[in-house]
Amino acid sequence: MTFRFGRAYRFPTNPEYYWWYSGYQPAGRKDLTSEKASQYEIELDQQLGKDVNLLVRGYYYEVDDYIRTIFGYKPSRVVYNIDEVQFKGVELEIEYNVSPTVRLWANYTRQETEKEGDVLDQSMSLTDELPELPKDKINIGVSYGRKDGIRAELSMRYVDERHVVGGDPTKPGGSYLAEMDSYVDVDLRFSYPIRGGENGAEIRLEVAGENLLSEDIEEDYGYPMPGATVMVGLSA
Repeated sequence: MTFRFGRAYRFPTNPEYYWWYSGYQPAGRKDLTSEKASQYEIELDQQLGKDVNLLVRGYYYEVDDYIRTIFGYKPSRVVYNIDEVQFKGVELEIEYNVSPTVRLWANYTRQETEKEGDVLDQSMSLTDELPELPKDKINIGVSYGRKDGIRAELSMRYVDERHVVGGDPTKPGGSYLAEMDSYVDVDLRFSYPIRGGENGAEIRLEVAGENLLSEDIEEDYGYPMPGATVMVGLSA
């Protein structure tokens, strides 16, 4: 079992500074400043036999001056600091080596958040959580790899429903809490070496299929992702 504590800092990027200056400016907004985080983690990594590995991790992060970016505001997106955001959650991960060429894996994350001092929701009347972040996420996959370089992976990703702040926050009482639906994203990737790398640069044929179930997926509110997509290319 491992316990970790750390202090982390994140400074605003150049695009965030630009959006802060040119984007929507809510009343009472302070100067954009860096994030300062205290991070606590406890982890158990256990080998079960020779083919199964189990990892359990719990975490608690306390972030001061959390930098939040929201799309869709006029004249541009809004960037600002939330006084404090707390993240707490647990992660479970398991891997199973079925054979020398086949590996199964799955992971689950449960996360909850709490915020204080949000200039866009000063009374916390909309929510005391950080919107846009799902509480539950699940990933499941199977990967295949041979010594001759052929590789393939089939993966499924589940993202729980999320709440977002909608409406017009520039008007009193104009904001409301909207909901983004949960979704399942299934992807398939295949890679085949056309030319090996021993006597020259390796060239690989890459085939990728994304959102194969053609689910209605929104990573950001109001910006739907494409349906089923297949891409073919070469990599060197």
